[in-house]
Amino acid sequence: MKLTPFVPTRLYELTVLVEPALTETELSNLKDGIEKLVTKHKGSLEAAEDWGRKPLAYSIKAHKKNFTEALYLHWNLEFDADKAQAFERDMHLNGDVIRHLFVVGEKAPKQED
Repeated sequence: MKLTPFVPTRLYELTVLVEPALTETELSNLKDGIEKLVTKHKGSLEAAEDWGRKPLAYSIKAHKKNFTEALYLHWNLEFDADKAQAFERDMHLNGDVIRHLFVVGEKAPKQED
């Protein structure tokens, strides 16, 4: 009998900054692409939020442009610990993303009634 090693599942948070000039269709395609990437790496989507357009603290040069504001997108994800690194590596390859932050998340405290 072959035993498979136990790999813990962890919560992660992904925050993505994208170009503010994207159309609704382009933004929807970007979100779908990231969600497909989560599925490809056998992760699950726990929650998704659009934080809207916000000014940046400093300008970021990306895609041969200087950005002073960006659209912020945020996801709560769940991955096996050994799949998360491959997911982040693939996030670097997404050409529509100005910057991203992928960190281990914390479970929300249970609210008492």
